[in-house]
Amino acid sequence: MTESQMNPQEVPPNPLDPSADSDSLPNQAPAPPPFLAEPVIFLRAADLSAPPAYRPSMAWPAVLFVLTLASTTMAGFFYFSGFLAASGKGDFPEGILGSLISGLPYAFAVMGILLAHEMGHFLACRYYQLASTYPYFIPFPLLSIAGTMGAFIRIRTPFRNTRQLFDVGIAGPLLGYLFALPALVIGMIASNLTVLEPDTEGLIFFGEPLIFKMVAHLVFPHYNEAAETINLHPIGWAAWFGIFATSINLLPMGQLDGGHIVYALFGPVWHRRFSIAFCAGLVALSAFTWSPAYLVFGALVYFLGLKHPTLMEPGTISGQGRRWLALLALIIFLLSFVPVPVYMK
Repeated sequence: MTESQMNPQEVPPNPLDPSADSDSLPNQAPAPPPFLAEPVIFLRAADLSAPPAYRPSMAWPAVLFVLTLASTTMAGFFYFSGFLAASGKGDFPEGILGSLISGLPYAFAVMGILLAHEMGHFLACRYYQLASTYPYFIPFPLLSIAGTMGAFIRIRTPFRNTRQLFDVGIAGPLLGYLFALPALVIGMIASNLTVLEPDTEGLIFFGEPLIFKMVAHLVFPHYNEAAETINLHPIGWAAWFGIFATSINLLPMGQLDGGHIVYALFGPVWHRRFSIAFCAGLVALSAFTWSPAYLVFGALVYFLGLKHPTLMEPGTISGQGRRWLALLALIIFLLSFVPVPVYMK
């Protein structure tokens, strides 16, 4: 029955009246009251915590990847030329193609280590459904001895709890180190020892972390550091830069990976104390060793900010498994940290 056919004296039954007969109710649902005129959406508790759909762009990461591959290949060519000149073996590459091929081992090794590090963060974000970008590489031709200033990802979803923060923070260094160690061993095996010249004034030297010394003495049992030096293969140089970058990221400061780990373990108060102490320590170390490397980095971290964003669910890590992983990260830091990265005699 349509409205035009309804008897004006006939009043339709009230669907809200419990005494009304169910057979007399109209088949169509009644119109909602004015305050419910808009549709009602029922959400589950899980929907409230789910991040909005985010599809990271591949355009800029791909462009920066290609540019960084070119800049690291250029750096690899110089390392390979220096390696051949010091060893006195092999022929120098000829032509552009030969130069490119000679630089690729270094480029693949150093970018593989950096990519593994950032993919550790990226995959951890995917596991926890945190929106993040793909890794952005930073090309730095000529001005950087590594050919790159590293890589990073942007995490667009706030961390909910310490479990997410800890796992995302530690995944990068652990996965990156799994790639850096084989590169170090392969690079060291491909290297050779040369006699250290008595007159080394004005030469630039690179500091050796503990893990570097350990692998060097395993490959060269009779290595005499006082009279010999390692003519390092380009893959070994890639491992050195990867290990150095890992130690920098594990510093318990600000929003570095080490800062995430400390915040998850000890909370915001101790995180700030660690950040201030290590920032001041880097400045003091640079002044004591007359090396500006950590002075520049400490100042950069300070101006970027030592504070850490608060979590949606405050707390600290309580599981023993993650505390063991934190201890492993500390061991990696101690094995990788170089008090004086670059110095001149």
